[in-house]
Amino acid sequence: MCAVLCVACTALPLRVLGATLYGEAQLRAALARGTAQEVLVSFEHSATHQWAQSEVRRRGLPQEDAVILQEKSRRFGRSRDKLLAQVAGTGLAEARRYQHLPMVLLRLDAEPALDRLAANPLVISIRIDGRLSPVLDSFSANLVGAGVSAALGFTGAGSTVVFADTGVNYTLADFGFCTAPGLPAGCKVSLYQNIADHSASLDSAGHGTNVAGVAAAEAPDAKIAMYNVFGASSQTSDSLVIAVTDQAILLRRQGTRVSAVNLSLGDGSINTVQCPSSTYSTPVAQALAAGISTVVAAGNQGKSNALSNPACVPGVVSVGAVYSTNWGGRAWAVPCTDTTTFADKVACFSNSANYLTLLAPGALITAGGMTQSGTSQATPFVSGALAVLSAQSPGLSPAGLLAELTSTGVPVTDPRNGLIFPRLNLGQALRPANDLFVNRLALSGLSGALTTSNVNASLESAEPLPVGGASLWWKWVAPAGGQLSLTTQGSTVPTLLGVYLGAAVAALTPVAQSAGDGSAGGAGVLFEATSGAEYQIKVDGAGGATGSLSLAWRLNTTAAADLGVTLDVSPTNAVAGGVFNLNATLSNAGPQAATGVLVSGTLPMGVSLKATPAGCQFVGAALSCALGTVGVGSSAKLALPLAAASAGTFTLKLTVSSDLPDPHPADNAASLPVAVAGTLDANADVPAIPAWGAALLAACLALSLSRRGVE
Repeated sequence: MCAVLCVACTALPLRVLGATLYGEAQLRAALARGTAQEVLVSFEHSATHQWAQSEVRRRGLPQEDAVILQEKSRRFGRSRDKLLAQVAGTGLAEARRYQHLPMVLLRLDAEPALDRLAANPLVISIRIDGRLSPVLDSFSANLVGAGVSAALGFTGAGSTVVFADTGVNYTLADFGFCTAPGLPAGCKVSLYQNIADHSASLDSAGHGTNVAGVAAAEAPDAKIAMYNVFGASSQTSDSLVIAVTDQAILLRRQGTRVSAVNLSLGDGSINTVQCPSSTYSTPVAQALAAGISTVVAAGNQGKSNALSNPACVPGVVSVGAVYSTNWGGRAWAVPCTDTTTFADKVACFSNSANYLTLLAPGALITAGGMTQSGTSQATPFVSGALAVLSAQSPGLSPAGLLAELTSTGVPVTDPRNGLIFPRLNLGQALRPANDLFVNRLALSGLSGALTTSNVNASLESAEPLPVGGASLWWKWVAPAGGQLSLTTQGSTVPTLLGVYLGAAVAALTPVAQSAGDGSAGGAGVLFEATSGAEYQIKVDGAGGATGSLSLAWRLNTTAAADLGVTLDVSPTNAVAGGVFNLNATLSNAGPQAATGVLVSGTLPMGVSLKATPAGCQFVGAALSCALGTVGVGSSAKLALPLAAASAGTFTLKLTVSSDLPDPHPADNAASLPVAVAGTLDANADVPAIPAWGAALLAACLALSLSRRGVE
């Protein structure tokens, strides 16, 4: 790779009048020789920035939308035109303007024009238009989980990755045998523009084709927008690369969901710390505000404590390279040699630093019909992953998407500096955000509803019942006391639903559970919530089923249930020592279903419970039975097998209650006197039959015998 001068991060800025000049000595020397120079000028935009941030907050947006972007473009244009009018004169001309960046590329022919520009109070900085090269030194999709994600349907559909590179040969199979951008219908390249020169080749170097091919494999249904910033040259300029970011913001404003700008290039500079004064700081910040990540190759100088520019810019996603598998010993042009190689070994050519963001496969990567290596190849793995993630979770900000990638990455240690970096693991990153109990999402308010997916969700070993195999977790703090209804109606698969109290997945206390009715969305629970209590909610796919899940919640703070109870006994002729049933019939006149229904009472002395029904407890003489939920207009029955030790009349009393207040409590209790007869004692004395009785008995016996013919 050609050695190029770093004009962005390593030069010490000199303050000249109103502006900061970078590489001033080089710039003035060139102008003194009569060599015209193109310079990137950043102009004042703090008021516009503050306005945009205020609008985002006021409207509750995750990032700037089309309305804000359009207004920012108008304000930037007004500031640019004002600046150009103030510095107009000989030796200065506009070379390129940007719609969505507070920057302009100017051509300077003489030092007086530079002095006039630097003295203007609207100018923040002036720097020479620097040069960059592809970050290349000389398909591992399974290593990062791309194959798994595509099989599960996570393909990046609806997302677009923008590339600033050497072009793309979109006629290849990797891109759908395109005849032109967007044609035929299966073409993955939606846009191709050569903004560098008029060369006819789609990709004279092959670098962009390989890089775009990696992203196309990672996100097979995402679109590729390629801007050829090299043309027939081996180098490009800062101004052209920045123009690509400007175009990416325009595409976003026009409705294209651009997830990332991929910059597999660098200026070869060595930056041991981040470089906020880089030419790229403003474009990166403006892209982030619009919801676009900038993904940049770390560089291939083999440094263990530095990255190249623009990988050093705060806010970018910088990417280093690891081997995809065992390729044997490899010597590189840095120069450096890896005598042994294996999956996840950091390649010796890859730059590294304590501010590096991610690692991804970068040695030896086959895509677009060729095999290449470098942090250039690692970068589109991350860009493709962001496309897939943004398609799955379009509401997540760039920071949220990056957090998903870094928090789920495989930890890899760079032996050169002992630092541990996350290696991209798309399969794990695509697990739902609330797959694990510790990552449960917060629900709020008295009511609400959501729809999500449990595809690629997992099961924790300590999860409480009911268990299906692909669960998601939420938490909800009751804003008031009342009856909470939870339902999964609307889910496309049979569901299981559980509600618990507790702060650890292995130590949860069940509150309410439903195994569903076997139909899609057939699970629902109802219980009385306590104000201020945090409830843990789990929705699972029955039998591990995955698909679209719906969850709705509603808290009724005025819920009430009018319960009543009546009693009878069977059989009615109870005898001492025999078993008889005390039958309780419970009814609910509403207006809400009664939850946590409890029947209680105390048995009178001499009466015992012969068997304990399910849900009942009998301690001493106290009896309590939990009957769960009784719906409006419904009833429930309870049979208690009792026995009395002796004859007599016993008064049996039961009371019914529930979690809900009862507007008419008079019929919540019922009493029933039960008469118990004595038993016949076989050993008792039998009184003698009187004489007249004996004579009558003898006469009856004689008559019976005569009728049978007995003599």
